[in-house]
Amino acid sequence: STELFGHLEAVQFTYVQNASLKGTSLTLGHMTAGVTHTFDAEREAHLRHGVSARALLPTSFGIPGVHLVGAEIGHVGSWRAPRDWQWLEVHSYLGANLTAGLGAGPALPFATGTLVLGAQLSPFDWAALVVDLDARIGPRSALAPAFALRARIFRVNVELAATLPLLGSDRHDLVVGLRVAYGF
Repeated sequence: STELFGHLEAVQFTYVQNASLKGTSLTLGHMTAGVTHTFDAEREAHLRHGVSARALLPTSFGIPGVHLVGAEIGHVGSWRAPRDWQWLEVHSYLGANLTAGLGAGPALPFATGTLVLGAQLSPFDWAALVVDLDARIGPRSALAPAFALRARIFRVNVELAATLPLLGSDRHDLVVGLRVAYGF
């Protein structure tokens, strides 16, 4: 099966503080559009995999005077346990992307490789707990555990997620995100 998707961060709130700088901004966020093709998509398959590609469109105002553009391609995998353990799903993603900035200065393109391994525990069909290990190799490398609580209320999906880079050159102390999505 093939799925077309789009994602828009309608609101991007950024708070930054270190020893000498402090700043807050509220802007329109990133927009992506893409396609995922899933192989082995029959309803009862426990193991599914596919390829995904998406484009990062220059919509964000988070970096003054610069708009990011990019492209990403990757492989997704998912294993859902048999009947007695249906609440367990193990997933992975292996991808590569190329990103550049559009602005008055040089574009400074950079490539990044990403590996995500994780599990989702869904004790109810409307709620889940996700635990991932994210690895990123590139100009800003990181090895970071990530946690998320997900809930679905009718057609509205809510996710509260946090990630904490432990190793690498990414020096975020903690990244927390709240996503609200409406399914069509």
